[in-house]
Amino acid sequence: DRTFFGTKLITTGIVYNTDMVKTAPASWDDLKADDVASSLIMPSPLYSGAAVIHVGTMVQQPEFGWAYYEALADKGAVA
Repeated sequence: DRTFFGTKLITTGIVYNTDMVKTAPASWDDLKADDVASSLIMPSPLYSGAAVIHVGTMVQQPEFGWAYYEALADKGAVA
């Protein structure tokens, strides 16, 4: 019947160094903690398609938006 089902699954997780972080992040908001955000890195959406999708999804959520990424950047996070 020439049916095609395109699939793609992009998963995103939080990985942290237990020697650098006092309390394990349990949510995306936890990444804004001072001891976490100052050492946070993420893939750049300029070079990673998965990062583009992740950022695009996060900024569309009312509880995050661009303000979320601005808060991370203000605390030293880099992409």
